[in-house]
Amino acid sequence: MKEFWVFSLGFLIIGLGLASLNEDYAAFLDTKLSLTEVGLIGSMYGIGCLIGNVSGGILFDKFGTAKSMAYAGCMYVLSIAMMIFVSHQPFGAHSSKVAGIAYAIFCGLAVFSYMSGPAFMAKDLFGSREQGVMLGYIGLAYAIGYAIGAPLFGIIKGKASFTVAWYFMMAFVIIGFVLLVFAVVRIKRYQKQYIASHKETN
Repeated sequence: MKEFWVFSLGFLIIGLGLASLNEDYAAFLDTKLSLTEVGLIGSMYGIGCLIGNVSGGILFDKFGTAKSMAYAGCMYVLSIAMMIFVSHQPFGAHSSKVAGIAYAIFCGLAVFSYMSGPAFMAKDLFGSREQGVMLGYIGLAYAIGYAIGAPLFGIIKGKASFTVAWYFMMAFVIIGFVLLVFAVVRIKRYQKQYIASHKETN
């Protein structure tokens, strides 16, 4: 099924963008805020993750895979937008602290997309029988993207600037989530057609 490979490619590209949000945010914020403020933002990220993991399950139950992942994509775009905003501010600006906290909350609310999300998606899209194998492929795709994304962010930052690097990460996140949601919609459509054809034959 070609949609599965589109789905996996999307998740790999998402990994490229999300690596910097988890690995490099502190190093970046350290250039704009005091260490105490950076620590506060890290704590807010932890709170956001707690809420995000719980709300993620609710979103999958009520709205399904496509809408839940589209929501996660929007949250990540907003969180990167906060980093881009901070990159244009002088050191110690109060607006940077507010934007940093907003980043932490937005990013934390979407954490379900790569923590519990892959297990939900594997079962929803490919069924219980194929869940284990498909979950492995999905996890591998994300891990490859994540492994490449962290050093890639550093390379772009070194060649250009933090601001340019964040723009690249935003592009990766947008492209990745568009591919992923597109693939999910197509797979769900095939599922409905398959169920309908079986009802007709029976």
